[in-house]
Amino acid sequence: MEADPDVKLMLKFQQGDRSAFDALFEKYKKPLVNFTYRFSGNKMIAEELTQETFLRVYKAAKNYSPTAKFSTWLFRIATNLCLNERRRIENRFWTDGYDKEYHAGQPEANYNAVKPPHKLAEQREKHFLIQKAVLALPDKQRAALLLLIQNGFSYKEIGSQMNLSEKAVKSLIFRARQNLKQKLKSRL
Repeated sequence: MEADPDVKLMLKFQQGDRSAFDALFEKYKKPLVNFTYRFSGNKMIAEELTQETFLRVYKAAKNYSPTAKFSTWLFRIATNLCLNERRRIENRFWTDGYDKEYHAGQPEANYNAVKPPHKLAEQREKHFLIQKAVLALPDKQRAALLLLIQNGFSYKEIGSQMNLSEKAVKSLIFRARQNLKQKLKSRL
């Protein structure tokens, strides 16, 4: 695993190079915020979960051992935090757009994409329905689906992050897609 440049950075940080941690933070903060946002549906919670993920990476540095790609290890931490958060507070419901990528600290306005009010209302309704359906998925299905679609991890990497076999991940993602199709079939 030492061919992974991120593993090399983590090993440098383990030896005391603070700039290596800063480089990892800069590289992964946006993907982690986006992942945790998609999972939780709330920007503040997403930022807190991302911050907690990096805090755990920081604290675990002295015991870090590269047994997988760094990104796999990092997103495993984030996934576990998301699942724990989900268990901690049940029945959350948020209405931010599902397919909108969230950039921490950046304005969300895109003045070149202004649409007529009826198109905007249709689009918001569609996003709302998709987000509601994704948030209604069982936690493990949602986590596996988001890791695949949003972050592009392989089934093997997702399995490593979630402590599941590759076959179990394929099954989770298949069931998640089937659940989404069923929930959205009559509405979209």
